[in-house]
Amino acid sequence: MRYTRPLPLVSIRVFAAMTDSPSPTPYDDSASELEERDSSPNREAPEGELKVVSEPARPVLDREPLRIGPGFVETAGWVLGFFAVQMLLGIVLTMVAVMFMAAVNANGGPSEDTQGVEQYLKSAQGFVVAASQFATIFITIGAVYWRWGRHFATSLRMNRLRFIHLLAILALMLPTQVLSQAIYEQANSVWQILAEQSPLLQMIDKMGINIVESAPNMIKGMAIPTVLLIFVIAPAVSEELLFRGIIGNGLLNRYGVMPGMLVTSMVFAIVHMHPIHATAVFALGAVIHWVYLTTRSIWGPILLHFCNNGFAMFATLYLGAGEAESEGSISPLLTLCSFGTILLLCTFLWQSRSHMTTRDGKPVPFQDEWRFRPSVFTKDRITHRRPSIAISLAALLATLSTLVLIFSESAPS
Repeated sequence: MRYTRPLPLVSIRVFAAMTDSPSPTPYDDSASELEERDSSPNREAPEGELKVVSEPARPVLDREPLRIGPGFVETAGWVLGFFAVQMLLGIVLTMVAVMFMAAVNANGGPSEDTQGVEQYLKSAQGFVVAASQFATIFITIGAVYWRWGRHFATSLRMNRLRFIHLLAILALMLPTQVLSQAIYEQANSVWQILAEQSPLLQMIDKMGINIVESAPNMIKGMAIPTVLLIFVIAPAVSEELLFRGIIGNGLLNRYGVMPGMLVTSMVFAIVHMHPIHATAVFALGAVIHWVYLTTRSIWGPILLHFCNNGFAMFATLYLGAGEAESEGSISPLLTLCSFGTILLLCTFLWQSRSHMTTRDGKPVPFQDEWRFRPSVFTKDRITHRRPSIAISLAALLATLSTLVLIFSESAPS
């Protein structure tokens, strides 16, 4: 009889992996789980008897893996859908307002009072925009659940913010506001020079799509809660869930950290439509995405976006920012200090970043986190780094110096 040497155990495992199961990821925990099962009491069997123990079934919630997220083509679809939803809501709600006015007129209202009709439509504009933004929040939440499935909280990284990250985000608010305003002023000066020679650019200005220029007129006569909903709450929630939670995660998972962050920030800027506004928003979007990347929490971008828009509305309502924008009040020194403060705070966030680790303590790259099963996203698998004392002190001193410059330049002479 011909003797055949048995296959080594390693070959059997490789053959089984090739035929029965999908290829493991570089961070698969199957080896650790196998060691745990081998060392469990269930593996003991009486001498001379072979006991076969099947692997316990995983919970239903753990069988479905995380999703990789959208690519470039799907990203375009999400952006177009975002515009389409807002336009459709605006049309429907405007029709509701007109029908309500017609019903009032049919019951003896001032149907021939043109001035009254114009006043009604102007007052109804706030209702239409506010209701549209309010509905967009819930539509975006539904879209997040539909795109990420039952593990949407894990895919979004709905983790609690660390206290030092909360402080860093609050410290970023005014420097990013100043830098965005400085970029806007420079872009606007170049735009005005080009617009004098181009009728197309003049037509874009007349379309009224520059929210920075139109916001002061829109909020006149609006109630404070309506202003907060339209310009602060709704953009912070719906835009961050879409651009960081869906689009940003997908592009980062597919193409890497820097390409994903830059493309997401570019798309985020483009949806603000006017080229001047988009130029200023790009830098803000990059900082917001950096916050999301380093904190591993969707609450970080939402908070920074909320603070940025909230301070802008506060300045417009109470500090007369809308009238002061044409004066070019941002000095080069303040712009440089704000830029340096942002760099130091971003360095602080990077040194104190949160990230996943494997069972043996190795850090997992951000773009590979989606390869894990949802059950491994536990507190003991999230590691928080500590920033250096030098960077912490430098960021603190830079923030305080920038705040002093901001208040000194904004103080009346």
